[in-house]
Amino acid sequence: MISIVSHSSEIRVWARAILIAVGVDAQCLCDVDAEQSGWRERLALSTLIVTDVVTAAQLPDGFEPQVFRVISDSSLEELKHFSGG
Repeated sequence: MISIVSHSSEIRVWARAILIAVGVDAQCLCDVDAEQSGWRERLALSTLIVTDVVTAAQLPDGFEPQVFRVISDSSLEELKHFSGG
């Protein structure tokens, strides 16, 4: 079971579409809305978690997320430069 976890429905939809496009069986995907109570308990049967960086920081101990980045590392560096970071 691959859980797609985020507070953002857009991220969940896009991550699902990308995973299906690369050949993952849609029946192996579990959509987990981190806005709903009890979302952490739904991760118990997951073999892989796909998430964004905000939600990754909120995962229970013991889970190793695969962070879904929609902005490249070079773009993040450029943003840090412009923001004075």
